[in-house]
Amino acid sequence: MKKTGCKVTNYIMIASAVMCSLFSAACGGNEQKTAGKIFDDEKVISILKGTAKLPEEKKCVDCEKEYKTVGPLIYSGKCGEAMDLLKKLDRKEYFIASETIARMYEVGNCAPRNMNKAFEWYMKSAEQGSLAARYNVALMYMNGDGVEQNPTLAAEHFAYATRGGIIQAKRILGIMFLEGRGVNVNPEISFELFESAYKDGDTEAAVLLASLYSSGRGVEQDKNKAFGILSKAAAKGSTTARSSLAIAYYTGDGVKQDYKRAFEWAVQAAAKGDIAAQNLMAGMYLRGEGTKKNTAKAEEWKKRAAASGNPQIQFELGEWYYSGKELKQDYRKSLELFEKAGKAGYAPALYNAGVQYERGDGVKADKNMAVFYYQRAAANGLKAAEDALKRIGATAPETGDKTEKKTK
Repeated sequence: MKKTGCKVTNYIMIASAVMCSLFSAACGGNEQKTAGKIFDDEKVISILKGTAKLPEEKKCVDCEKEYKTVGPLIYSGKCGEAMDLLKKLDRKEYFIASETIARMYEVGNCAPRNMNKAFEWYMKSAEQGSLAARYNVALMYMNGDGVEQNPTLAAEHFAYATRGGIIQAKRILGIMFLEGRGVNVNPEISFELFESAYKDGDTEAAVLLASLYSSGRGVEQDKNKAFGILSKAAAKGSTTARSSLAIAYYTGDGVKQDYKRAFEWAVQAAAKGDIAAQNLMAGMYLRGEGTKKNTAKAEEWKKRAAASGNPQIQFELGEWYYSGKELKQDYRKSLELFEKAGKAGYAPALYNAGVQYERGDGVKADKNMAVFYYQRAAANGLKAAEDALKRIGATAPETGDKTEKKTK
């Protein structure tokens, strides 16, 4: 079996998970691969520096009174009248009207749900000076909702929203500069954006800022400062910060290693659904670190973490069931978990599924199915899978199809 062990991620890596909560493009699916790509991000930087002019908010003195009648019209089902009035106000460049029309199309309220039209109206509102609409345009470009996905254009609109003081835009754009999504990697700009959002009270930005201080990216390394920022954010209720503190105490990163404190912080974050904290608790219960050893609770928390769909955690739980060292051996459960993780292209899980089919562990031995999984593991870059294919006289694929479904 291909084993990786149960790894505890350094707490600074938790910050990357923030991306998934912001837009779906960060979590696979329709994500554009941008590693190593050079972007023309001069406009984004010029917007941030203030050399590009922000669109001015259009004024309409008499529009507000008329706009107040839109809500009652919508609630009473007079959608046509509401839409006509909003379009009339839009012709006066009242950005709240165009923004409202966009929301109606986005959610299907008093208008048929239509993301293309939602994008068009959000864009119109943004051009009329709405920062909230500008932020939504950026999200739609990032996710490809109602418009062709374009991370660079998303970055431009996030930059405008950042200039206008929208905290979430600062955080997202900081991550984009950190990871090279639509813009060139620039951790110094990321630091400036995270620091600004943190000063504005964004606790999620605090975790990201701490990650830079801890790693020394974009700023001089200062693990003590990183720990202090996390502590303040955790005290304000940030679940991500609490999870990060748990891992900091567990690994001794920036603070003296203390399993008991690690477990205490993990309990708080895990109760709020934090996957990293749940996974850490599972391992601590399994090994009796900071708490009494309890394999039943270890299994419970590992299952909760795996239920999130994280392929590495699914793989690790599968290994627990396969080996029989951590939990009662159960080949059926291990294969189910390896196949689930394999659907996300996780190579070690694909390889282990191949091993079970080759050996007949918990399933009827099936060379064809073993080859199927070995080939997909090899296509995802796993050398052990290539070796397994040579051993059983099969060929490795020249190019990988990471999404092909299992067939027999």
